[in-house]
Amino acid sequence: MITKSLFRQLCLTALVAFVPLWASAQVTIGASTQPAATLDVVAEGTVPAGVIPPRVNRAALNGSAHGTAQTGAIVYVNALGGTATGTTVNVTSVGFYYFNGTVWQPLGGGGGGVLAPPNIIFNGTLTAATQVFAASQFTAQQSVIIHWGGPTTGLTLRLPNLSSADIGKTVLVINRGTGGTLQGELTLIDQATGNPMLNNFPAAIGSNRARTFMWLGNVWTEISA
Repeated sequence: MITKSLFRQLCLTALVAFVPLWASAQVTIGASTQPAATLDVVAEGTVPAGVIPPRVNRAALNGSAHGTAQTGAIVYVNALGGTATGTTVNVTSVGFYYFNGTVWQPLGGGGGGVLAPPNIIFNGTLTAATQVFAASQFTAQQSVIIHWGGPTTGLTLRLPNLSSADIGKTVLVINRGTGGTLQGELTLIDQATGNPMLNNFPAAIGSNRARTFMWLGNVWTEISA
């Protein structure tokens, strides 16, 4: 039978045992040593070493209520149920992903920490005076446009406006044409009016040259020349 006195002693013992956990912002798991970081996980010989993040499928992840407060969260996507849309637009394979405050991004550039293959939007000879690409073609984090053929003087490329969920997406434009140049022309957004406007790059993409552009949420910007 537990008396009132014994009950008080048990409560006091439990309180004393948990006070160090409340008083310290650093925690060691798997050992009684002082933590060397905010969270210090020590391997134990009786179980396989490692840290396993939450394992979810894409459908469940797409239905989660992640916001800016969850920026930096890491999960392991173990199945591709549902569709790649909304916050899971970049979840296209099984692997590790982190939340950037807007969408889930592959950790290390691709599912499982391995760089994902680029999306080849175009690989051929440009013939139209102005080659227009659609936002629906930019489905991957990295895209590539490759031109092959003869002189391309006077041809232009027009990249579409993407959404805020596409921030950080890049496109590599490669000109493999011989004897000509490929002018770069991008559609930008006028911040004052919200209307699209044209912007020509100061130099052309010459034969056997390439340039990389990144979507910043409202404009494309060149990140290499």
